[in-house]
Amino acid sequence: MELLLGTVAPSTNASYKRAWTNWTRYARARQRSPLLGINGAGVAAEEEMMLMEYLLMLRKDLGKGHSSVKTRLMALRHYHLAVGPPDPLANCSRVWMALRSIKREEGSPVRKLLVHPEMLQWVHDTSSTHGDYGVVLRAALKTRFFFLLRAGKYVATQGQGWDPRTILLGKDTHACLLYTSPS
Repeated sequence: MELLLGTVAPSTNASYKRAWTNWTRYARARQRSPLLGINGAGVAAEEEMMLMEYLLMLRKDLGKGHSSVKTRLMALRHYHLAVGPPDPLANCSRVWMALRSIKREEGSPVRKLLVHPEMLQWVHDTSSTHGDYGVVLRAALKTRFFFLLRAGKYVATQGQGWDPRTILLGKDTHACLLYTSPS
């Protein structure tokens, strides 16, 4: 089973594991098996209703957004396929309709503002009085700006540190001089 669970990135696997644990708790609290589709076609409508109630609980009671709810559904599918039962979402068109409804309810995403060189200049000017901290801050922000990095690629998150396979290291770069020959 480990081989099948390794088909997604380690971070996705961790997220799916938490989602599967939550689904298992949810199903057992209702005295149901967390594995869907193993009891025959006679209970398919009942299992779809259980999924619908799960979505409703995630959205209304826990305030989860579209992407969180979708991640939970994809985790269910992933674990089911890895263990052997059929895809629990294959014939659940109402579940997919509910997911689209949640997305529509949230509206359009709020776009992030662009960072301009003037903003970097402001950080440079205001952080120069902060000594070593200011130097590190300026270096981090300029590295992020010029290499178009996401925060997780240059800032340790949740006390876990960096994953050296996914971040830009000094040894990954090299300086080069741009030379134009005189003509």
